[in-house]
Amino acid sequence: MQSKVRLQNVGLPSDRTKKRQRVRSHSPTQQQTARDAPTSICTFLVELVRTQPPETVLEEFKQLFIHPVNVASSTPRQAVRELISTGDAAKFHSLLKRACYILINKWNTTRQYQAMHDLVQLFHHSSIEDETASPTLQRLRGWLRQFVNSEDYRELQLFAAKHGENAPWNQRYASFLLTSQYANANNPIEQRKAAKVLARNLREQYKFELAMYTARSQRQEVKSQMLENPTQLGDEVFNLVRRVVAKRGFFNHANLANIFVQQVQHLSYGEFKRSLQKYLAFSTKDEALGDSVTAQLAKKVAGLYPERDRDIVDDALTLRTCNRIIEFLTVNKEGKPAALFINFLAQGQPLTLVMILLKIILVCKHARTHLESCIAKLIRFHEADSEEECQELIWFLEIYNIAFTVHAENVHYNLVSMRESVSRHQTSCKPRAKRIFSQQASIDKSS
Repeated sequence: MQSKVRLQNVGLPSDRTKKRQRVRSHSPTQQQTARDAPTSICTFLVELVRTQPPETVLEEFKQLFIHPVNVASSTPRQAVRELISTGDAAKFHSLLKRACYILINKWNTTRQYQAMHDLVQLFHHSSIEDETASPTLQRLRGWLRQFVNSEDYRELQLFAAKHGENAPWNQRYASFLLTSQYANANNPIEQRKAAKVLARNLREQYKFELAMYTARSQRQEVKSQMLENPTQLGDEVFNLVRRVVAKRGFFNHANLANIFVQQVQHLSYGEFKRSLQKYLAFSTKDEALGDSVTAQLAKKVAGLYPERDRDIVDDALTLRTCNRIIEFLTVNKEGKPAALFINFLAQGQPLTLVMILLKIILVCKHARTHLESCIAKLIRFHEADSEEECQELIWFLEIYNIAFTVHAENVHYNLVSMRESVSRHQTSCKPRAKRIFSQQASIDKSS
């Protein structure tokens, strides 16, 4: 009997013990406060940036994350301190990213670009490098230094970077780098939204500037004026636009893509791949594309997903296939330029490569995000190289921007024959004897 009693006393807590456990479980703890901190702080920042001027918001952000002075004066500041005390660097890092992009989203919408620049500069505050006897501040400053040296901070800098002619060569193509940010599902939703908005704005700005430049620079009365060329191609931009626009009529790229899409409906996947090879090779023979490059691409397409060859092709399989072909043509899994990409550029055929990529996107527009993410990897791979060392890549990027702008829905380009410049013995106008006419349509906000 005594052994049973001892077992019973050991196995069951007393009423007093139960009461202490109930009190402890319902009391606010440091861990609970830290766990709730991200939500409460983000809610606070959303309201703050909505109602206060940038100067006030930036000062509060500095007090929260960069240089806390009076912690007791603010509940959000206390919440940040509790989070720091837990030692969870990853959670703090994630919160810091979300906080930055909450502010950037608002300021990007209201075109307060200086505030975005000032936010990025806060991370160079002198206090971050200062020594301190406070363990909490020491931990915070260590985490901030890690953040400044991270890829996340480099991505944040794009929102405050110069994107014009005098910018570093890789930042002139920031729209690709931003696309890779919003395509990354691991990034917080605030960052993806901000990246998508800014990338779209940069594309729309480029489209407008290219249309204005190509239209106005051909007029005799404005040739003496200084017009800003949005490309790095000089006067060659006119010839390139003419070459891209010149292929009109029934067999232009958009019509060919529509015909292809109609013809491959209800085909097996094996038949679809064979048709796709022919579609991508069509009209590239006049570009002096090497047979070896054509054969390499055809072989890679034929080898895709052989286990699905008898299945009826659908949109999902089409997208997967187009994404893989884009990778064959741009960048491999290690983030290095693909062999076909190197071959195209080595043969002096960046325009041919761009037109093949355009044909892929005209068949499957949802693959464009993946395409531009792959191009971002090419830029990242070469970003440490000088502009002189990257001339082939830059030439490809400039041609890509022009080709995709010319074929964009909200900019219409046409060639207008200039009869007065044609000899009476000529029967037709050569491309160089035609003026580029561009028309800006309504902006598609969904792109």
